[in-house]
Amino acid sequence: MKIFISMPMNGKSNEQIAEEFETHCEVLRQKYGKNTKFINSIDNSEETDPIRLLSKSLFKLAKADIVYFASGWQQARGCSVEFNVAKMYGKAVLEEM
Repeated sequence: MKIFISMPMNGKSNEQIAEEFETHCEVLRQKYGKNTKFINSIDNSEETDPIRLLSKSLFKLAKADIVYFASGWQQARGCSVEFNVAKMYGKAVLEEM
């Protein structure tokens, strides 16, 4: 099982983003088991163009069995695009409660 985690990142430090990602992984691992693989959407490159970053993210999303959307995703442009793509292409979608 591969899970892609979509979460708002704008205005957060790399450390905050990494911590939130790990927290989501732990919660999902409890639900889906320790063999669950997580697709990291975090891009640590020097790229700053939001559309290029989004295209990299969509490439990773394509490999997922489930796409998990963290709280606040509706207010994040990239997450909203990822949600629409996941739904339109038949990915299983899970939203944080």
